Amino acid sequence: MNFIIRKRGKAPIAIECKWAAKKFDAANLQAFARQYPKATMFVVTQDVERPYSQKVNGISVKFVSLPALVEAVADHTV
Repeated sequence: MNFIIRKRGKAPIAIECKWAAKKFDAANLQAFARQYPKATMFVVTQDVERPYSQKVNGISVKFVSLPALVEAVADHTV
């Protein structure tokens, strides 16, 4: 896990940064999800053109580009 954002009154946001979506390993996000099951999980990569969600080893993960992540966090859409 690379970053965690915790806004008052909201579930935490976990952010994993990878060069390519294919290289993602869910182990760190899974460990975080066990402690914070309501957390929003993001994987930020340079090769995601359009954001998408995917279940990875039982957790919901949002794959996004950096601009899409910034927008989501700034707009409180997570």
